[in-house]
Amino acid sequence: MLKQWMISTGLISCLSITGCANMASAPVQSQPKPKPTTPSQPESPNLLYTQRWVATEINGFQVQSSEKMPQIQFDPSSKRFSGSDGCNQIMGSFNTTDENLSLGQIASTKMMCTDANSLTATQYQQALEKVARYRASSQLLVLFDQNGQTLIAFKKTNQ
Repeated sequence: MLKQWMISTGLISCLSITGCANMASAPVQSQPKPKPTTPSQPESPNLLYTQRWVATEINGFQVQSSEKMPQIQFDPSSKRFSGSDGCNQIMGSFNTTDENLSLGQIASTKMMCTDANSLTATQYQQALEKVARYRASSQLLVLFDQNGQTLIAFKKTNQ
């Protein structure tokens, strides 16, 4: 009986060790690793292109709401911008890299404007000439000079 018990015990021990060895070598199923979260990054430059923007502020002053408000839009395929300064149609070229934005020489029509529209048009074009950076979201666009000062703030227009 003792011999049978020793054989049984040895067999059980052997199976236990073999089972543990198999467990150790069995592939471990890992859970998918969560995607690392990245800190908030600047909005996609594509937001610059997907909207027509109407100016709400130029050099810290509110733009009077009217049907002739300065506006702008950017075409990424031609690298051209177009819009209005509140009186005349404007157009030109642009380049972007990351948050940087540079506008080429601005061409415009030469319509006769009322004094108020003429002043806004002049301020708008002068501010556009100083643009060095931008920040765009789905509803707002802000253009900055090289020192980070806000030049022009825009809101998305549904036109």
